[in-house]
Amino acid sequence: MLDDITELNENTTFVEEAKTIDEEDLYPFPTSEDEPTTKRFLGMTPAQLFVISIEFFFMVLIFGVFFMIVTERMTIPF
Repeated sequence: MLDDITELNENTTFVEEAKTIDEEDLYPFPTSEDEPTTKRFLGMTPAQLFVISIEFFFMVLIFGVFFMIVTERMTIPF
């Protein structure tokens, strides 16, 4: 459209040239019509979310036990 201003075609005006632009060029981002019907949290399937939540649970459990041992609220039995 504005590549070479010195060689403008006198037969077309700016308005006519603007009308020839495709709508895809105007809106390169996905619209609501392009989105999938099922929305996923962080793009993960339910099985993946379950595995991540189990891993997070065990991390909190291990850090909690470690913190209780360090603060001497719990002792190792051996």
